[in-house]
Amino acid sequence: MSLSTRRLYLESFEETYSTTFSANVTDVDGLEVVLDQTRFYPTGGGQPCDLGHLTGPTGSLAVSDVRGRDAVHHRLPGRPQPPGRR
Repeated sequence: MSLSTRRLYLESFEETYSTTFSANVTDVDGLEVVLDQTRFYPTGGGQPCDLGHLTGPTGSLAVSDVRGRDAVHHRLPGRPQPPGRR
């Protein structure tokens, strides 16, 4: 299955500074989740990734690393939501 993540920060200059968004979990791999869309910039080209929190029905988890090209993987310290959850 080929997954890709919509990168909201690329859509307009104003979106670059927005800090909230809604997304669905499309894949879970260990402590990493892939979302259908994100505002988190992944590590790349010498640029460090954005850090923050993802909040869902079971609480908030800190994002400790963000990587990926097509599918952006968000590393979390605890058990992520299963695919299909918001």
